[in-house]
Amino acid sequence: MAMCLQTSNALEKTEDRPMPVLDRTADLVIGFAFDIERDPNTTSKFKPADEHLGSENPNPLYATPRLEGYAAMLRLGFTRHLLIPGKDERRYKGETVEIDGKPSPLWQGLIIRKMLIEDYGIKGVPIEWIPSTGSTRDAAIAAAIELRRRNIVVAEGRVEFVTSWYHVDRTSHHLREAGLLPLITSAETFLIAEAILKGERNEALDHLRSFGGHYLDQRVRDEIGGTAELLLGTYERKTKGW
Repeated sequence: MAMCLQTSNALEKTEDRPMPVLDRTADLVIGFAFDIERDPNTTSKFKPADEHLGSENPNPLYATPRLEGYAAMLRLGFTRHLLIPGKDERRYKGETVEIDGKPSPLWQGLIIRKMLIEDYGIKGVPIEWIPSTGSTRDAAIAAAIELRRRNIVVAEGRVEFVTSWYHVDRTSHHLREAGLLPLITSAETFLIAEAILKGERNEALDHLRSFGGHYLDQRVRDEIGGTAELLLGTYERKTKGW
């Protein structure tokens, strides 16, 4: 069920509640993509996927809070520009969408952009996407290549990386591997920050808890295990078939 926080297009400035002054902002945010699924009940006809495709065991993705966090981040004015690297969605391999009059795979970044604009009403902020391949490491490399192409140096206030809370630690490792300073914030941070400003902190926390008996417990264990393996040099990709 969609949360009431996502229905507002912006935090409007009023006499009682001015626009928030954040402790930091970024000229550019690079948001990491996630699996998507078709959904006839949304305006965009897509939604964040429930399960991580390719896992050997059922593995909840908990991607909705990431999408909601991106929307909240943009409404809060944290950044003037969002860039999303992501792979083509393997659930729909062989299917295409039209981009500039030409058929293209269903790139996750493209679909996330579509959901932010059509389902969350985000306007007035450039949202771009770039193609990547199948892993977080590949997305970090794609981001590094794109930043070099644009002559952008990662520095405080210039670039911030955003992803799900459970995903931050391992993403930081891959950003370092790609030669990038891991200035990173969880997407859920923005969701809760916006809720605090609206006096809806408890409702937002209940919303996060609603995604599982213990929010992200399985996924967190998986990600911490992956980070430990990276530290030991024994990490192997758990997703098969790519």
